[in-house]
This record gives sequence, structure tokens and C-alpha cells, in this order.
Amino acid sequence: MNGSNPIQCDEENDETRAGKMSAGQKEIVVYIDRKKAEKHGLVFKEASAKTFTTIGLKETGMVPIAHINKVINVVKNEVLWEPSGACLLPSPPVKKHIQGLEWRKKFFKVDFHAHILPKNLDLCDKFEESGYITLKPTESGADMLKDGKLFRSIRPNCYDAEAILEDMRDTDIDVQVLSTVPVMFCYWTKNKSNALELAKYLNDDMLAIVDKHPKKFIALGTLPLQFPEDAIVEMERCVKLGMKGFQIGSHVEQWELSDEALFPVFEAAERLGAAIMVHPWDMMGADDHGSKYWLPWLVGMPAETTRAMAHVFMSGLLNKLPKLRMLFAHGGGSFAYTAGRIQHGYNCRPDLCAFDANEGPITYLATEERHARFWVDSLTHDDEAMRFLIKKMGDTRVLMGSDYPFPLGEWVPGKMIEEMDGEGWNDERRAKLLAGNTFDFLGLDPAFYMS
Repeated sequence: MNGSNPIQCDEENDETRAGKMSAGQKEIVVYIDRKKAEKHGLVFKEASAKTFTTIGLKETGMVPIAHINKVINVVKNEVLWEPSGACLLPSPPVKKHIQGLEWRKKFFKVDFHAHILPKNLDLCDKFEESGYITLKPTESGADMLKDGKLFRSIRPNCYDAEAILEDMRDTDIDVQVLSTVPVMFCYWTKNKSNALELAKYLNDDMLAIVDKHPKKFIALGTLPLQFPEDAIVEMERCVKLGMKGFQIGSHVEQWELSDEALFPVFEAAERLGAAIMVHPWDMMGADDHGSKYWLPWLVGMPAETTRAMAHVFMSGLLNKLPKLRMLFAHGGGSFAYTAGRIQHGYNCRPDLCAFDANEGPITYLATEERHARFWVDSLTHDDEAMRFLIKKMGDTRVLMGSDYPFPLGEWVPGKMIEEMDGEGWNDERRAKLLAGNTFDFLGLDPAFYMS
């Protein structure tokens, strides 16, 4: 968020009168400060207008979001936002149409990293094995159940295209790239029929959304990777139906991405021109020993992605398949920041690290002559980390991705990219990161979506 939050409740002044901010109160009022609003690209239509919004709502400056019951416009006595249920999943959407507020739209924006479920997961009820996710409708959306136990509470923007489109309008996202929620990979099942049927069901659901809104959505399919031959058949089917890429997990049960069993799948992706997005799942530290402080998601996910990348690079996969386009989510985990250590291990212990590839992992990053040999999304949550990532990757290898609609994502997709400044940060770079690189990575004609 570039270091500051547009929502604050500071001292009282002409622009901002602080609301009652006690954590014990039933209602907490959040005001937006004019100067901070303008700094973040927001303007007031009228000089005297008082505007209330949920933009960037993580901390009000005095009260954690967990203590906020609702946000109200006390002038009109309107409730502008309130959480549905005890947990905030996903984050509250930004409303650009709130009275007195307008956005300055400058860039075409494509969100590469967004997740969706089918509205109906009754298919899983008929499978005669446990472990699948089903949906139970609630007043505020739905509960994801795993073997009858609550896995996660979600809102309609996790499964309803119309709700997603509304959020896209409110955050000025022009196109969204859809992929399933990783828990739906279900690589654990040994039932070939179930695995393939589930993948087809998820893919057909996303394809139907794209068919209905062809200029607003792009779909990345899912594959039953534990059965490589079936995965290739499903990949071929989806490519014929117009899919340009697929999301896969960071490992497939006991198989790492370097496993020879998976090579034919990657070979097929190169042959078909299908891009691959690697998303962490079943991450290290998810057991009881490492689950405290939400660390599997905060630390385990970046580490899991980095492990997958090390397997890809140390196996020489991208040298064997030089035309394969592969992207790693969440800014490539921690790879860019630990590549030196990984390379040092490759150099000092070739007996353990260098027996499958002729080049070290660090050679996949950018050099003075070329950009990196793989792609990442932009989800770093920190502008200095983003600067470092661009230096290590090159600005053609980073795609704006928010991890919509989940709370660990960027709540206003592309906001940090739009606000970045300094050396090398100009409109040409921003346009690449916000849309152009995604079209290039997926091999799509931007004119179709921009017309």
C-alpha cells in the first residue's frame, strides 16, 4: 500500500472529524481524510463533501479491523459496509460509486490471479470417498465443508460471476483470469474416474463463465496430475475449447515438479502452447507443529513456492522444454530473495544439487542481456520488495495478480503498481505490469479485450 493507508482517524480537523474508536463500542465510524485521499488517487466532487469509504481497510489507525462492527455515513445515516459473519473472508470490496467519490482511471487492468468455485459442488457428494469440498448456502454466502466440517466461509464473489463483475467495476479491473481454489486440486484421490470428472466439472464451469462474458474473463484450467495420461487428455480437450493455460499445484502428493512422471504433462503443455501457473498448496508447516500464527499461509506458502521453483530449475525442466511458459504465484515466493543461497549450495555441493542440470538456479533470473526465463505475479505486499523483484525478473516477467477474493490478496488490485514511482517507474512499465504482460504470457490479442 506504499506505506500509508488512506483511511485514518487522526486528530479532529476541518477535513476529518474522528469518530468514536473504542474497540468495545457497537458501531465504529470511519472517515476518510481529504489529503490522504487525493494522494491515493481519489478526488472529491464538491469541496464540502464528506466521503466515507472502505478503501484499503486493514487498520483504521486506532482499531484493528477485527473490532469494527460496521462503517457508517453518519450524515446520511447509511451503513456503507459491515462484515457478514465473524470472519472477513474475502476482504470487503472497494466501492468507487460511494457518494462524492470518483476514481481517475488511467490504465487497462487485467488481474491474472483470481480464484473461483462453481456455484454448485453437489458433484462431490456422489463420490464414494471422503476429503472433497462441498458448499452449504448461508445468509452471507456459503460455507465450504470438508467431510461435513467447516473449512472456510466465503461470500458470493467466490462463486458468482455477477458478484465478481460488480467488484471488478468497483475496482476498475477490466479483465480477470479465473482459476480454481487450490483445495480443489484433490491430487490425493486414487480414483481415476473421480479425479478426471472433477477436473472436467471445474473446467467446464469456468469455460461457461468465459463464454457468457468473453471480454471480461479468461480461464486457467485444472488437471488431474496424479494421473498424467488423463491430465494430458483433459489439457488437450480444454485447449481445443479455447483455454490458454492451466493452474497446477506446487507438488502432486509425493511427486515434486521435477518428477519424471510429470514430464509428459509439461511436454504436452509446451506442444500445445499452454501456459502453466504454479500455485502453492498443501504447504509445509500446515500440521499442528507449524500452524500457530497462521504461519502456513504467511511463511509456508512462499517457502512451498520456492521449493517448487528449485525443483523445476535444478531438474533442468525449462532447458529441456525451452518454449514452456511457467509462472509462479505470490511473486515467486521467496525465490528472488534466497536465490543466492540456493545457488551457493548448487556450487559448493554439486554432488547433492547439480546432478540433473548444467546451469544453476540463479541463471533463470534476469541478466543485463535478457529478462528472467520464467514469470511471477506481482503479489508482494511491499513496494521495496516489488522494486527488487523487478530488478531480478525484468519488467516483462511480472504480471499483476491480486489473489482475489481472499484476505491475503491485494484488496485494490494493481493499486501498488499504479502508485509506484522513482527510477524506471513510468506509464509504459505500469501498462506492462497491469495488463500487457498477462496478454503476452497467455498469447492473447489485447485488442479483443480492449475493444
